[in-house]
Amino acid sequence: MIEMLITLSDKELWDKTFTELPDNLQDVYYSSNYYQVYQNNSNSTACCFIVKENNRTFFYPFLKTVI
Repeated sequence: MIEMLITLSDKELWDKTFTELPDNLQDVYYSSNYYQVYQNNSNSTACCFIVKENNRTFFYPFLKTVI
């Protein structure tokens, strides 16, 4: 099992993992570009938690904000 927590500094890995998802799961709301917009306009950091095991992928993008 591989677990990764990445930010937009790893945009290539984010985009690669995103495009490996089935077509019906490649929603704009999971894309790095979508999160880039929010990161640029807030005090948040765009992150993505990825877990890969066998041929399965868990892909969870989110914004981390200090409160």
